[in-house]
Amino acid sequence: IDPGALGGKRSSGWASFRRIYIKDFCELCEIKGGILKPLELHHIKRFTDNPELELDPDNVITVCRPCHLRFCHLGSFQSYCLDIKELAREWQERRRDRP
Repeated sequence: IDPGALGGKRSSGWASFRRIYIKDFCELCEIKGGILKPLELHHIKRFTDNPELELDPDNVITVCRPCHLRFCHLGSFQSYCLDIKELAREWQERRRDRP
């Protein structure tokens, strides 16, 4: 993989950080990840604009691929949602409290 294709060269600590902080479920739809539903660690404040936040646990959220594009990037990888953690908590609460 070309590191430039991902928006910039990753820190040497990225792989370790990812293993520690990625959850086993999507924080938006709460579907468990697996071979057919891989999970991604999304940077809330874009890595390309904020490289100093690359390894900040408060700047990442675990998402499945469909939720990554749909919600974290509002349907376009040119965009992003800074409130994604709050939205994830809200949807988790709604599912927990549904009738």
